[in-house]
Amino acid sequence: MAIAADIAFLTGYGFSVEQLRLATERAADVDMAASEWMILHGLISRTNYVEQMALFCGVAFSPTGPEPDRITGASGEIVAEQSGCNLMGTRRAAMTGVGNDRKLFVAPVEGEAQFCINGLRRMRHHQNAVLTPPGTLRLAIHEAQREMWTRQAAESLKDRMPDYSASRRLSMVQVAFFLASAAALSIAFYLAPSITFNTICLMLAVFYTATILLRTFITARLDEVDPDVPALHWRDLSDFPDYSILVALYDEAGQVEGLVHALDRLEWPQSRREVFFICEEADHATLAAFAAVELPENFRLLVVPDGLPQTKPRALNFALPLCRGDFLVIYDAEDRPDPGQLREAWQAFDADASGEVACLQAPLRIYNRKQNWLTRLFAIEYDTLFLGMLPVLGNLGVPMPLGGTSNHFRTSILRRAGGWDPYNVTEDADLGIRLSRMGYRCGTITRPTWEEAPPSVPVWLRQRTRWLKGWLQTILVHMRNPARTTCELGLRGTLFFHLVLTAIVVSMLVHPLYFVLCGYQFYTLHEGGKPSLGESIWLGWSIFNLAAGYLTYGVLARLVMLRTRARGESLLLFTFPLYWLMISAAGWRALVQLFFQPFKWEKTAHGLAKIPGERNINATKRVILTD
Repeated sequence: MAIAADIAFLTGYGFSVEQLRLATERAADVDMAASEWMILHGLISRTNYVEQMALFCGVAFSPTGPEPDRITGASGEIVAEQSGCNLMGTRRAAMTGVGNDRKLFVAPVEGEAQFCINGLRRMRHHQNAVLTPPGTLRLAIHEAQREMWTRQAAESLKDRMPDYSASRRLSMVQVAFFLASAAALSIAFYLAPSITFNTICLMLAVFYTATILLRTFITARLDEVDPDVPALHWRDLSDFPDYSILVALYDEAGQVEGLVHALDRLEWPQSRREVFFICEEADHATLAAFAAVELPENFRLLVVPDGLPQTKPRALNFALPLCRGDFLVIYDAEDRPDPGQLREAWQAFDADASGEVACLQAPLRIYNRKQNWLTRLFAIEYDTLFLGMLPVLGNLGVPMPLGGTSNHFRTSILRRAGGWDPYNVTEDADLGIRLSRMGYRCGTITRPTWEEAPPSVPVWLRQRTRWLKGWLQTILVHMRNPARTTCELGLRGTLFFHLVLTAIVVSMLVHPLYFVLCGYQFYTLHEGGKPSLGESIWLGWSIFNLAAGYLTYGVLARLVMLRTRARGESLLLFTFPLYWLMISAAGWRALVQLFFQPFKWEKTAHGLAKIPGERNINATKRVILTD
């Protein structure tokens, strides 16, 4: 068999004729370009492949690509006009400089070597060509167009799908509804204060009871969730799709080295994954930390220009146009994902014949669980959510608020959904509901990502405030047109949307009021007072809600603890009343911020764990995929 044209030039550049012929045969067996097969199996890196092509063609090679501020053309049409040869399409060629300083940067991809070589030979100014790796050129062109991408990162969803954007807190209909409700309540309190007060209390009690019913339902369906980690089936390397990994960082200099090592351990072919570390332009400490670390090939640093709102979703949107992966996953700076997580997600997507599953949520686990009381309660809460509630919701195919990290997406669907809302401070929960409204489903996988729990109350309070403020934003956004939302989600989907988000948020806000009002009622009875029928009903219902609320959550948490073999923590469940009061305090703080600082992003400090995360990760060795 003749050597494939895209690797024939490698003869004499470190490869024998026999090696190249064998690569040609193996590539033909799996129907891929020979150069792609060699890069996939680690016989040559993509950068080295382009460098050897430059040597063969007698042109310059640049591993760093063009300077973004010197790019004057970045499309096939412009390059064709100025060089006399249309070598590549958009984002595969770029012109820099003018006159005698003009350079044509070309990024050849696997399988197009002969086309590129012939094109270079036809150029009028052959000596002005510079070959560079494709990823490097894409990044340079993106940087040259940073003003456009910066604006789109902040405004694209608001411009394309304004009804899904939290850039405005309330619609005119919502403003009118709240004003009318306030006026009606004022009149009712004036005419019949006692009856009005008891009626409001009973209405709020309905939300609390709804959360009890939800936990009872989740507990009853928990046996349908398989807790075992599925086996990973072997697939030929040629079957692996491209995977994009995005990590948004801010003030995370201490996490950089461990994060790079954790992502380098993921079981995925190096040439089929790309990692973008996304940093804010003003975050000099984190940028300096990356400058001190040698990044593996296909690991790239992306700098987001200053702008508002300065949020994680805006940073992710800025990077999204660069992603070439069929699938995409989000991680946080402190994350240490299980090395097999990408493979399990791909396996689950592949098993979805309908193509309706848009996102898979990996469970988030806590590696500093034993640090103190707060981290233990946080870990129990995380386990109950990610190993109990979300898997059941995923099996049912109902709306599911995503966690802020370890979300695996089909990239095409993510783009169709408009990416993330930069004005929503829990962009993950909002995106989960938006995907459901568009007819897609979210599911779960089992291989975890290990995270750090906030070990101090101030750090925890800021984080929880942001989460609850984002949930409030999400409820307001998706209730701008209740009829449309109900039509898109269906009756069952709408019911679960309100059970999972609305009921939980309202019950969290009213939770401390139960203690105050129940205490007042008991004091009145002790002093010989006689409550009315309405007050008696409310008092009995309140006592039921408090007792059943703690009991149902405790039973669900305990069942999840048995599955995770968490020992010695059962007594901690009796301290959840205090923990829930802390959550209520964060909820009221979130409500105030929603009116005065709706887009404020309170950053969670990391690196406070006494035990480094890497010690608690099950698999710490880097795995190289080979045949």
